[in-house]
Amino acid sequence: MKIIFQVCVVLLLLFGLAACTQSGGHIGKRFGMWKVTKITIDGATDTTYDETMFWSFQSDIIDMKSSKGHSFGLCKEENGTLVLDYRHTDTEHPEPGSDLYSPLPQSLLPANSVIVLEILKMESHHMELRYTSPDNTVITYSLKKWG
Repeated sequence: MKIIFQVCVVLLLLFGLAACTQSGGHIGKRFGMWKVTKITIDGATDTTYDETMFWSFQSDIIDMKSSKGHSFGLCKEENGTLVLDYRHTDTEHPEPGSDLYSPLPQSLLPANSVIVLEILKMESHHMELRYTSPDNTVITYSLKKWG
């Protein structure tokens, strides 16, 4: 019975998100779905990336999606950066860094952390973000507005 209730709650939330338009969840140029078209590591193209990852933004939520799964985090813009918070847990996922609340592995971003991405470019149909890891590896993401 508990599982049926939880499934109903999740479905209601998904229907609510699907019904949302730009009012209430609109966050400017970042709003909507973006396809990650290229990842570079220290200036070299990541040849293992297969261009199947999408980042969706609404309000303060980021949803990373790919053929390999999806994950949720919190996000906000501040001082020329995009801050992603992947420290969330819930009763079904009590461990920090669970798959549902962790960046997708192909994003190369760390789990269970707050990630600061420098906004290099944010236009209506193109975005570039840069992440510098603790070991000073520089990862750049090129995204294209989708749909």
